[in-house]
Formats: sequence, structure tokens, C-alpha cells
Amino acid sequence: MKKILFILGLLFLITGCGVKEKELNLNKIKNALDEITLDKLDYTSLSKGIEEPLDTVKIYNSEEIMDKLGIDETMYHNIFFSESVEEESTYLLIEPKQDQKEEIEALVTKYWDTKIAETENEEEKLRYQNRLEQSYGENLIYLVGKDTTKKLDQIKDIEQKLFPDILELERADLEKQLGIQIDKIESYAFAVSNKLNQVEQYIIIKYQKESEAEIRKAMHDYFEKLEQEWKTKDNANYQLLKNRMEKEIDHYLIYLVSKDNEKAYKVIKNFYQ
Repeated sequence: MKKILFILGLLFLITGCGVKEKELNLNKIKNALDEITLDKLDYTSLSKGIEEPLDTVKIYNSEEIMDKLGIDETMYHNIFFSESVEEESTYLLIEPKQDQKEEIEALVTKYWDTKIAETENEEEKLRYQNRLEQSYGENLIYLVGKDTTKKLDQIKDIEQKLFPDILELERADLEKQLGIQIDKIESYAFAVSNKLNQVEQYIIIKYQKESEAEIRKAMHDYFEKLEQEWKTKDNANYQLLKNRMEKEIDHYLIYLVSKDNEKAYKVIKNFYQ
């Protein structure tokens, strides 16, 4: 009898009976995905890195940048140029287009040389001469003023999020946008950018076996519609949609639309427990 019970026990272990099924922790995944950054500066938020009160600084627009630096809009992907009213500090950050980097560097050097030559105040002249210059990823950073090393560290913390301006959608949105009835799935995480000009999003659905084919078709139709919508509207967004990542972990379907899907998927797998 003991021998029979021992054999049955082994069978239970071998077949996995009594073993808890592994799951994706969707709550932790959502929090983690919302915090992933691209290791690129978020130019739309760089004003947050200015230590001086914003009413004491001038943030230049593209036309003013062209007048002061000679750098045209066609030469860069992003640019941020700010000076304090008293010209005690300067923030100049540029993400140049690859073939324009050397020309931009030359124009910026010319700008500093001109400022130094025209400045009669020795203290001010010294500030320009001791400016901080550094490459950070694809960015050129120039800082003038006090505590430039500290300011540089603060600026580096202002990075683009992988899923920017993300908005988690409710059950009704899931049914409306994806055409999937909520009772056909066990759990989900569905979030999209709340900006009309951004298509970044992530969708994770744990399907019920009998609904698998229906859900796969609904997801195919959803992305097919999005691709057609953006194909002639904006090529960058169209390429993000076209190059989306589709993965499956057990009964979880995973769809990622971002600039680094591998990075997002790696985070998701870490929460498969």
C-alpha cells in the first residue's frame, strides 16, 4: 500500500498536479512599462531642468534660434535654447541630424567665439570660456553658468518615456476599440498614448481557450485598421505600427507598439511568475 501511494505521489509531481500556474502580474507590469525610458532626452520637458525662475529666462523659438545661431530647422531633430535675462546662464541642447552634426558644432563654436569677443565684462567672458560641452547619446549639450555639472545631471534625468503620455483604458474602451467582449477574456492590460499624434501602446490579453481564435482575429483587424489610418498620414507612426511586436506567453497575447519593443518585452517577461 505504501508503495502504491509513493508511486501516485510521484505521478502527481511529474504531471504537475497541485502546482500553481504561472501568471503575468499585470499590475506590476503596467507600473513598470509606464516608467521605462528610451535613454533619450525629452525635449518637451527640458524647461523643468532650468533652475532659474522661468520668468527670468528667455526660451528661444526656431526663428530666433536661426537668427542667433544660424542653425536651420532642417538641420536637427530637436533643439532647446534658453538664456537668462542677465545672460548669467545658458542652456543649449541639440539633437542634430547625423549629416549635420559637424556643421552645427561649427556654428555653435562660432557663436561662443563671437560672444567672447564682444563681451567686455571679464567675469561674463570667463563664464563663456568655461562653458560645459558634452555629447550625451545623440545630443550636443552646452551649459554656461554656475554648477553646470549639477545641471547636466538634472538634464540627463529628463528622458523620453518609452510609452509617453500613456492612458490606461477601461473595460468599455476595450470592447469599443478592440471589438472584444470583456467576458471573453480572463484579464488584460490596455494602454495608449493620450496624444492624437502618437501611436505608442501596449496590449496584454489573457484569453479563454474557446475565445482564442475570435480574439486573435479582433487584434489583427484592430492593427490593420490603425495601419491603414496612418499609412498616408504619418510615416513614422505607420512604421511603429507596422513593426509592432506580437508575442505569446502561455495564454497571454502581447502587443507592443513603441520605439524599443525588445526593452518592453524584457520587462514583461520578468513579471511572469
